[in-house]
Amino acid sequence: MTRALLLALVLSGCAARSIVDLHVDLPYALDTHHELHASARQLQAGGVGAIVTPLFVLGAYAMSPRDVRDAYATRYAELVSGAPHGVETWLSFEGADGFVDDAPALDAWMSRGACLVGLVHDHANALGGASQDPSPAARARGLSEIGKRIAAQVLAHGALLDAAHASDATFDDLAAIARTAGAPLVDSHTGMRALRAIMRNIDDAHMRMLAATGGIVGISVHGGHVGHVPGEPPTLSDVADHLMHAVEVAGIDHVALGSDFDGGITPPRDADGESMWPRLRVELEHRGLGDHAIDAIFGGNARRVFGYARAHGCTPGAR
Repeated sequence: MTRALLLALVLSGCAARSIVDLHVDLPYALDTHHELHASARQLQAGGVGAIVTPLFVLGAYAMSPRDVRDAYATRYAELVSGAPHGVETWLSFEGADGFVDDAPALDAWMSRGACLVGLVHDHANALGGASQDPSPAARARGLSEIGKRIAAQVLAHGALLDAAHASDATFDDLAAIARTAGAPLVDSHTGMRALRAIMRNIDDAHMRMLAATGGIVGISVHGGHVGHVPGEPPTLSDVADHLMHAVEVAGIDHVALGSDFDGGITPPRDADGESMWPRLRVELEHRGLGDHAIDAIFGGNARRVFGYARAHGCTPGAR
């Protein structure tokens, strides 16, 4: 069978649209009028059936919580008006700065389908330390007491915790809270620190910790996370390297896709956004992964973990 025929068969199989992408910054892109990586055309071509879209607010760490909450509402309105049809859209938070002084306000969002909550983003906040904070002291912090209370609140509502952007100490605290609750922990979009040695990426010990909760790690396609040559766009081979390493360390049941598309990233060369997945599938097949393993990475594992949220009272979706 020729490569062209194989790719054609893969593309035809994408009609089922079974792929889940754990992190697509669609609300941010709609607000800033960026050219989309997750347009309806690209999602259909890629076979994507569900995306997780964070109500992310740039610079939230420096804003008042009330202003951040207002910005969440604006992002949500833009998402409702601009989200592509035919794709299940799940909500998340990338940084929960808006709930520092009003934790009950988060309950309403989880009731509306925000079933994945990351407490920090690129700066430490009142909830915990962040892996990218410019301050070494802030990068070393774990969860504060209010951060621990909000993390427990998220799990009590049936939602899931997202450890992306967390400092190692914050990750440790999130994992401990998830273990106590018997809940899976998610790292929605990251690379492998063993392959790209930056603190933003997850190391092998924390991947094993996450897998022990039954959770999943979403592999990013951002050159800053997975690129072999810093400052240059990554290749499909670079993305596959990180996926294969995650499988080796965490196991096939704990690896997923978390592209970070539409978040101002450096995407793979000629990726055309969300339409890239069939070509990545071919790359993984060349690495020896079979259909069952690739299907698990491309959607099965994410749907299983969000099935936990549904079973515990949080139904993902924008509504």
